[in-house]
Amino acid sequence: MLMLIRGKQHRAGGRTQQCSVGHGSDALTGIWPVNSEGPFLHLVLDPSIKWPAANGRMEEAGDHLIIDGAHNPGALEAFAESVHALPDEGEGLPVVIFSAVTDKKYEQMIAYLCEHFPAKAYVAVQIEDARGVPVKELGRLFRQYTSQRVIECGNAQEAVRAAYRERSGTGYIYCLGSLYLAGEIKKMV
Repeated sequence: MLMLIRGKQHRAGGRTQQCSVGHGSDALTGIWPVNSEGPFLHLVLDPSIKWPAANGRMEEAGDHLIIDGAHNPGALEAFAESVHALPDEGEGLPVVIFSAVTDKKYEQMIAYLCEHFPAKAYVAVQIEDARGVPVKELGRLFRQYTSQRVIECGNAQEAVRAAYRERSGTGYIYCLGSLYLAGEIKKMV
């Protein structure tokens, strides 16, 4: 397993260094071998060690289905930078499933996604929580910022089905924008 963290360049030279990943109660801390390249620290995790799960953070929930709890502009930018830093395996453009709650900067997140994270299609979905942004509003905003296909779905199950129909070859599906959405999709799979 390889994790990428944006940060200052370190010159670890094969030594180990104490690092933490995440923030608050989501942080993972341990002693990991560090290899430094460019602006990213590449933390190589020993697969024999049982690390706590990074619940909802770049979590593979199904066949090419990745859940990431990025639910604010900074987390969304970090997500996009992490995915762009991965090796290109020729899988084609991803499909993005997105939802948000009304007290987040969802228009800013949608604008960023459309400009910096091109997708074959964007699937806007209504989450079950009362604070969820109406799917019609999400769809309208996606259409304002992209010419790519935008699909509106009334629930998470419908959104995942639509995303798999849109996905090409070995392309990935990324679920973003809301921890509620991440939870709803995790309950299904």
